[in-house]
Amino acid sequence: MSSQSSLSVSKPIPRSIAVFGASGHIGGPAARHIRYRAPETKLRLITSDADKAGRLATDFPDAQCHVADLLDPASLEAALAEVEGVFVVTPAGLDE
Repeated sequence: MSSQSSLSVSKPIPRSIAVFGASGHIGGPAARHIRYRAPETKLRLITSDADKAGRLATDFPDAQCHVADLLDPASLEAALAEVEGVFVVTPAGLDE
């Protein structure tokens, strides 16, 4: 078996991806990149700030925007329902 054939593993693109912090300097470009590369993928943008959720809804009119807190399991459960992939950069000091 050649090394090239072992590197050609392909996974299907998730049908839905949640992006935490899409109003920030890492999550925002990630969300735009997903939208550009996989426009058929449903985006769910998650923020802990209701004002930012409103701005995200304007910037990403085809995405679902949710307010959730990484430290509140109930809000996370609702925000991540039926999501296949998650992009998150955990904040410093968070004991994940």
